[in-house]
Amino acid sequence: MIWNAQQWGGDERDERVSAEIRALCRAQDTVDGAAVEDLARAVAHYVVREAGAGNLAALTSRALAGLGERQAARRVLLMGTGMARPAEWDVTGGGAMWILDLRRILLREDAALELFFFTALGAVVDSLAECWDRAGGRGALGLRHVCGAATRLLGRARGDAAVARLADETIGLCRARLARAGRARGWKDTPLVMNLDL
Repeated sequence: MIWNAQQWGGDERDERVSAEIRALCRAQDTVDGAAVEDLARAVAHYVVREAGAGNLAALTSRALAGLGERQAARRVLLMGTGMARPAEWDVTGGGAMWILDLRRILLREDAALELFFFTALGAVVDSLAECWDRAGGRGALGLRHVCGAATRLLGRARGDAAVARLADETIGLCRARLARAGRARGWKDTPLVMNLDL
């Protein structure tokens, strides 16, 4: 979210910025509540009094990273940009469900390169891996816009066989990264990877 500090005045502005930051940090189990409150006040102070406008997700992420909360910083950035969000579906059997919007990885026309896409996707999946630790890997990763991302990367029609192959390769990469994360983290299960386009 890009924040325009000129919209509100005084305490209302501080509270709105702090509320937005608390919302960004809410899913970060690694950051205690008091730290989130302190962080919210500090970033709100910076945005309102120093910068005047700014991307709250990016500023909050930088502040968390500065506090040594790197995993939480990455998740705040992913959630704040709309790239990833938690969800609740019965299919997870009580495990964590995360939705990843692949369209958000390709935000710019000049970023629509297959090598960049797979590198970024791998980094995003690795960053989300901690979300399945509590459930021992039980849960799911839902992928949105798989075919749309493949269509844009290849510049071909959605029904093209190459688009289908690239979509399958994208899902396969996510499965492989989560399987590798599961071995490294000692999970009993591996999250199901679901194509939500179907």
